[in-house]
Amino acid sequence: MAKKLKLSRVIRKMKRQASSGSPGPADSQKQAQRYEEKAIALMNRGDILGARKYHRLLLELNERRFGPDSPEIISSLNNLASNLSMSGDHKEAKEFFDRLIAICEKNLPPDNPETIAAKTNLAHNLSNLKDFATAESLYAQVLAVMERDFGPTNPITLDLASNLASTLVDQGRHKEAIAHLRRILTIQEKELGPDHLNVLYTLNQLAESLTALGDKESARELFVRLLATNEKKFGIGSKESIPAMEALRNHLDTAGEHAAAAALGQRLLPVLTRVFGLDSDITLNTINCVAVSLARIERHKEALELFAQALAARQRFSGQSSPVTLEVALNFALCLINNNDLEKARVILAKNLPLAKNVYGSDHRMTYQFSAQLAKTLLRLGDEAGCQDILTRYPIPISG
Repeated sequence: MAKKLKLSRVIRKMKRQASSGSPGPADSQKQAQRYEEKAIALMNRGDILGARKYHRLLLELNERRFGPDSPEIISSLNNLASNLSMSGDHKEAKEFFDRLIAICEKNLPPDNPETIAAKTNLAHNLSNLKDFATAESLYAQVLAVMERDFGPTNPITLDLASNLASTLVDQGRHKEAIAHLRRILTIQEKELGPDHLNVLYTLNQLAESLTALGDKESARELFVRLLATNEKKFGIGSKESIPAMEALRNHLDTAGEHAAAAALGQRLLPVLTRVFGLDSDITLNTINCVAVSLARIERHKEALELFAQALAARQRFSGQSSPVTLEVALNFALCLINNNDLEKARVILAKNLPLAKNVYGSDHRMTYQFSAQLAKTLLRLGDEAGCQDILTRYPIPISG
């Protein structure tokens, strides 16, 4: 009896569905609106993955309503593709962006805002996929349209020009990038003012490209200006000034100005500690870099204090066998050797050599540096047998 009653309910339900047919246009429109509102609400809360579910549902619904190649699905396609790209799913995002652009090019003129947005978003996504040449081509196409229709000083035009320059930098074409960046900087300074964030970003890009081309003096001037502008705008020791301080410190060290790099690094460390904490990656990396700069100008006592601090923290938070921990341990040992504290150096090298072998392998450069320094230290300590044993067990590598 129960089975017969259940079956009759199913039959009645099927009859209702057959008589009612598929949802009408008004119902579909309401459902689409609900999906869109859900996606927007979740995105506003930062729930990208949750929003993706509704972006997919909205796209599927609109494909049924209008067809898979209809211009009516452009917005839905763009939202889903952008969501995927935002969360790092760049390969899947590219599939949707490719569909999107095909529909735009078939149905819309090249200067239509939807077409411009689609090509720009695909270019961003391709940059994340390291396909810089194709990204460059797309940025150039869109930039030409924007410059023709809105002029070179339009904010969107400037952003596109900056993105194009970035793809040139990513391809190592620094000379071309510099020409673009100088032009962008001139317009930005006139239109936005010398301390606008976009101006600061362009200054940094230009300085890095000049460094890559070997024009260290011009790059230094820009890095100094960048830091001065940041500190004037946000205050000395501000969180916002950290990237500019680190950029100048790194440039000075690379250019061989180790004393200036160390001095700036010592100014930077209290700011990093206050903002990020003593045991954060950025703070510990900078401690190691400042210690290296100090060691290069033979201020070994200060350098050793920083190396000891960095090594203890790295061992606690990154682990004994972490590559960053091993790097600090090697730098610490080298500084001890240069300070003639050979026994302490021996202990650190002997402890970390087997760890380096496990992490990198016997023939890697890092393993060899530990073994070579340990062998030299043992020899200087008069332990010829220990030195020979290390050289036998850790031969000079041929790769790594």
